[in-house]
Amino acid sequence: MLDIQHIGAKVGILDSNYFTRCFKKQFNVSSTEYRRLRLPNISEESTQNVENKLAEVTCMH
Repeated sequence: MLDIQHIGAKVGILDSNYFTRCFKKQFNVSSTEYRRLRLPNISEESTQNVENKLAEVTCMH
């Protein structure tokens, strides 16, 4: 399982705090809560969908 730093880097966000804020803004749930809720059902396809959605996010401070 990838950690926040690696996931953020995959979508071009190197600051893990900034990634966390962007994730919560996009999905209305923290990355930790998302992982807890989705982990039993996660697939490579759903992981790619999340990465694609995050890559499109413009997150302002």
